[in-house]
Amino acid sequence: MLEIEHQTKSVSVEEQRPNTLKSAISKKKISQQIILIFNDWYFTFAKEQNIGSPRVLSPLKLEAKKIFLRTLEELSPSLPKIGILTPVFIFSFFRDKGFSIPFHLFRSLSGLTRHKYFQILKRIAGIFPNYATRDRKHIILKGIANVKSSFHLDSQFIENSGKIMQKLWSILSNTTDSVVVSTVSVLALLPSLNNSINPTIICKKMGVSHSAVIYQVKRIVKAFNISGYTTLNKSRELLCVEVLEKVVNIPI
Repeated sequence: MLEIEHQTKSVSVEEQRPNTLKSAISKKKISQQIILIFNDWYFTFAKEQNIGSPRVLSPLKLEAKKIFLRTLEELSPSLPKIGILTPVFIFSFFRDKGFSIPFHLFRSLSGLTRHKYFQILKRIAGIFPNYATRDRKHIILKGIANVKSSFHLDSQFIENSGKIMQKLWSILSNTTDSVVVSTVSVLALLPSLNNSINPTIICKKMGVSHSAVIYQVKRIVKAFNISGYTTLNKSRELLCVEVLEKVVNIPI
């Protein structure tokens, strides 16, 4: 009886070994795939933005990989989701380290929508405390000051921009810093908008699409139940009165 039990157990162990081996091989292949995905995105961003020499990139890569693998352990995403999460992680990592990668470049490389980006960012924001807790308003005001300097605008532009940002923050804060700077700047210039300083030029300066600003303007109009808006140019007077004068309290 004991011999039969022993044989049964031996067979059971032998049957388990191939499955265990297959599982180990499968895990190894997945790990290799994950590292390949990580390496591909890391060097894609580094190359596109010309971030630095191998001497600079190597220690950064080791740090990024360590944080990335720890993040995967915490989130346990599926392999397809890792493919989506990785570019957001790399983009956030470089920005956390002070490298200014334009958001339009991220979107161009990743193919992700702004909405999807923010969805993923919320999941990993705690990993990058410097990026998550930075003073966004201060950064945006610096961007607005840069617009003022580039286009030789007066102090009234800065004052109006500050008022617009503060009043519309709850609407504008759910997008990138560059889009906020562009939207606020365009609105601040509406009363004196002319052909030499148009929205497209400001958007190009900030590295964002004109449509991104239009989308934010539409959100503002919708938030305050303003009817009659058609386009930025055709509805300039409407925006001046209904948004700048009535909502932001800027004399027109």
